Amino acid sequence: MKRKFLLSLLVLALVLGLFTGCEQEPSLPRIAATLKGYNDEITTLIVSHVSGNAPETFTEGTMDTVDVGFTCRVDYSDTDTLDLEVFLDHWGAADGIQISGYLEVDIEFYATPVSISSIHTNRTTIYFDRTSASYDADVFDGDASSETFIVELDLFRCLSLIVDGKTLISSTVNLK
Repeated sequence: MKRKFLLSLLVLALVLGLFTGCEQEPSLPRIAATLKGYNDEITTLIVSHVSGNAPETFTEGTMDTVDVGFTCRVDYSDTDTLDLEVFLDHWGAADGIQISGYLEVDIEFYATPVSISSIHTNRTTIYFDRTSASYDADVFDGDASSETFIVELDLFRCLSLIVDGKTLISSTVNLK
């Protein structure tokens, strides 16, 4: 009788262990790569939104919807610079994750032909899937002869990363 009871407890513990807590925590490099992937998606949407337009054609203070849950406000514009504030409100990334947050985006343009030369993402804070992250990113297009933005240099700096209330990064980590 005692043996059956202990065997039943063991089976119950195994079943509970199997169905609770089986999900492996993602590794830090995997989380950072996911974060960078989200930044790449955001950058692609921004490029598609502003490409083909001279920066001075954007009116300061104007709000534009780029995608569902993805809104940007023109903070500043002149002949070679466009500064945007980006607001994410449960924006759906390609993997289905809902992301909220705020980004400051500074876009620099080549004069002739009018095309994007670099995009600087500053003071970014985003929240997704029990994760809070802050980062800066820079992407550069080294070909002034083409109107198409082609990333030649891509820099990403994760400043802080908190997952499930645990601080994983609290200083700068550079990824390339």
